[in-house]
Amino acid sequence: MFIRIVPLLLLFALSFADAGLFDFIKRSTIQKSYTQGDYNTTKDTLLALHKDRAVDNYNLANIYYKLGRFKEAIRYYKRAFGEGVDEHDRLHNLGNSYFLSKEYKRAITAYSYALKLREDADTQHNLELAQEALKKPKQQKEQDRKKKKEKSKKNSPNKSNKKQKEARKLTKKELKALDDLKKRLQRKEEIKKMLQKNFKDKKVPVIMYPLNQKEAERKEPW
Repeated sequence: MFIRIVPLLLLFALSFADAGLFDFIKRSTIQKSYTQGDYNTTKDTLLALHKDRAVDNYNLANIYYKLGRFKEAIRYYKRAFGEGVDEHDRLHNLGNSYFLSKEYKRAITAYSYALKLREDADTQHNLELAQEALKKPKQQKEQDRKKKKEKSKKNSPNKSNKKQKEARKLTKKELKALDDLKKRLQRKEEIKKMLQKNFKDKKVPVIMYPLNQKEAERKEPW
């Protein structure tokens, strides 16, 4: 699906109700610069004639939006509430500015309020885009967590093999000592068996201690 954000609604809504606000030259400059895409000139002219009316703020917000200066656009859209400005369109454009500033929660709020005022396919489309964009960081985080877990599993056998190799190295170093110990144990067992056999064959003298201590002292066998 091709993802797009629906552009501004009522992009440029100049009001000429007050003839004293815009003379003919200024109106021509604004219309010409805007048509030619010279938005900086349009902005400067609007600022010079700005009277902080709702429609003036709305026009400035639209120009800042066209310039890609979304923070300024948001500021003027917020101040554009009032006579001469369609509230649904203001909220729709405010939502667009928030969306392009990656403030998706606020964009969702603006679009939702706009839809309460008037059902609109473009606003609904942008709301769904904002909701989807808000989910992506969470989904990405979950994917990163799974990848990290899988990577950890793949590395685990390698770590196990490394430990086994280290264990084998230690065994080699101690092999001679273990063999010597084994030989001593075997020799000890052989001696034990030999003594048991000789004792059985009465080849080993038995040391008898005398029962009478006085007799032992007289004989002084030692």
